[in-house]
Amino acid sequence: MTDNILIDTANFASFAFGAVDDIALTLDRERIVPYAYSVSGTGGILGTSRNIFSEFGAGLRALGRGKIDDIVSIQGGNRARWIVNNEGQPISVSGRITEDFGGQAAGNVRSLLEDSQSLLTGKLGFPSDQGGHLAAHRFFKDQGLKNLFPQNSNFNQGSFKVLENDYARALKVPGTEISFSHKLDSFDDINRPNLLRVDTKIYRNGELFDRIRFDFTNSAGKQYTRRY
Repeated sequence: MTDNILIDTANFASFAFGAVDDIALTLDRERIVPYAYSVSGTGGILGTSRNIFSEFGAGLRALGRGKIDDIVSIQGGNRARWIVNNEGQPISVSGRITEDFGGQAAGNVRSLLEDSQSLLTGKLGFPSDQGGHLAAHRFFKDQGLKNLFPQNSNFNQGSFKVLENDYARALKVPGTEISFSHKLDSFDDINRPNLLRVDTKIYRNGELFDRIRFDFTNSAGKQYTRRY
């Protein structure tokens, strides 16, 4: 199979430009991935402008190869490597963070396509889920489906966000580098992960300063206490 996948461009245009409510109820797991990931390594979708996909970020690959794959993305001084399943959904991400691009207040606004993918990812899980990022958007912007999984909304906006903010606060000290590993585990029969295993090392001027090892459950409730 080549990296070029031909799709129904009319349906994709509706998806890409935000008519999410009209199609979310009809999209199943098999159809979401071709719509969102049918971008060849050298560009272009049949009958669709390439400019639409500039926000996907480097490293996106056409899927459908029937195997686990890995994707690397570099943004500024940050580098991450995702392991994804054959549907393009994340299993783990690991890498290095030296820069914080900030949240929406700093002008780091998610693209319409990223928001649409987030909404659809949330619908793959429980009614209380949202499509949340495995590596925070403030460090790796608009990475698409490879960086999204169904997260309990309270977990997404609560304990996991506290951890992400700890990363950002740690980076305020010059000479800080964060080496992180976020691994999803305990998948249920709808492929929703119930555990997130975190192993993060924080370095200051090349010396190990702190280590955060924590297993989160993909559920509501306070699980993690701010460290910085």
